[in-house]
Amino acid sequence: MSLRIKLTLLNLLLILVVGVTLTGYMASMQQRDLLHEKIIRAQSLLDNLIIQNKEVLILKDDFALEISARRFIKNQDILFLLVEYGNHQLFVTEEDDKQSLQAIAESGQSESAFHNEPVRLLQKEMIVGDKVMGNYVLGLSLASLREKTAKTMERAALIASLLTLSFMLIALLVTRRMLRPIWDIGEFARDLGSGALGRQIEINRKDEIGRLADVMNWMSKELLTAQNDLVQKELLEQEFEIAQNIQQQFLPKEKIQVPNLLYETYFKPARQVGGDAFDFFQLADGKVGFMVADVAGKGVEGALGMIITITMLHTVISRGVNDPLKIMSEVNDELLTNLPGTMFVTMAFAVFDPEQGTLTLASAGHPEMYHMGAHETVNLFEENAGVPLGMVESELWETEIQRKVIRMKEGESLLIYTDGVTETFNENGDLFGDENLTSFLEENRLLNPSEFVQALVDRLDSFRGRGDILDDDITVLVLKHSA
Repeated sequence: MSLRIKLTLLNLLLILVVGVTLTGYMASMQQRDLLHEKIIRAQSLLDNLIIQNKEVLILKDDFALEISARRFIKNQDILFLLVEYGNHQLFVTEEDDKQSLQAIAESGQSESAFHNEPVRLLQKEMIVGDKVMGNYVLGLSLASLREKTAKTMERAALIASLLTLSFMLIALLVTRRMLRPIWDIGEFARDLGSGALGRQIEINRKDEIGRLADVMNWMSKELLTAQNDLVQKELLEQEFEIAQNIQQQFLPKEKIQVPNLLYETYFKPARQVGGDAFDFFQLADGKVGFMVADVAGKGVEGALGMIITITMLHTVISRGVNDPLKIMSEVNDELLTNLPGTMFVTMAFAVFDPEQGTLTLASAGHPEMYHMGAHETVNLFEENAGVPLGMVESELWETEIQRKVIRMKEGESLLIYTDGVTETFNENGDLFGDENLTSFLEENRLLNPSEFVQALVDRLDSFRGRGDILDDDITVLVLKHSA
């Protein structure tokens, strides 16, 4: 069965479910309203009857009472009327099966049935002063409710049938239009599998299907090139690494030489590709920017967000902006319109001034940054300080952001990391957490950046105890002020 037919049948099923549900709901609501209306009307008629017969009951005028009762049961849906007063009882009905109805009236139940039709009993006492002079029992037929409800069901079923046919036709047309490019891409992929490498598919669309076609065209070219140089096994391995290579192209390939500063980075995605990012930027006036970010999402989704974020950063910095708060504010504006779906980015940004030996820091919902001195380690920001990028307008975002300037003495270091460090789990499900991290910092804060990073990676590997299996992407950046 084709995908088009499956989608059409699924839409039809949903429409039928909604139609049946609405039809049942409409019938139920009408039946409830009609029942309420009938009961209110019957109670009103009974109240009027009691008022009219007050003196008749007091005088115990049987003849007048029976005339009044027979006139009363001519009202629509009134099956019978039972009046009990003193030692007397009057039962009036126009139905032939009087005995069955009288038994129902005397049963004391609020609901019953007569000839398989529902009957509602209403009871009212006539009280004069503190004395009960009489008791009225009214039998209300609910048979007409079934007829009216059935008519409503028929109308609703007709409307639902017409809507179903209309929506089914629309679903067929829309599904055909939507799936045609996918069908073409499928045929194109089949041709690729048959060895027709190098050819291109023409789909001029700006949406995800267009993007898929572009990727397929790119794959066709890449596979043709790889086929000429690699054996089948090597080709398979290269296809597996393509996504990872694309991400690596967006990460810095060389370090920036910075006077009076040593630094080291570590980056490892939980999968072949991930949502963590880091980068270095040569800013105006000899300053250098360092960025660590964590995009919500892992795998390809996270990598896509990472690529967009780094691209936006380079665009903003190319305008000459060198303040971390201003940089992130402008990137936030760009991500609001360019980041897919509900994705967002936490980011820490540090700008080092070699002449002043200062670091200007800003955090947007990122984990803590640690200033490691000769005698102590200081947490510079509260946990997850600020609001992540891509969530709210910059006017509101800037009111929550945190920005600090610190002077780095010789030998002092700064640690920036993503939450994959503290959210590492061991085989028992225990979290590495902030306590283990601060303990590690106290033991290793005086190491140079490369030694520090390697020691931290070793500590995490030892704690995890599961080889290279990561729970989350991990990124570490260590800056150290040197002479």
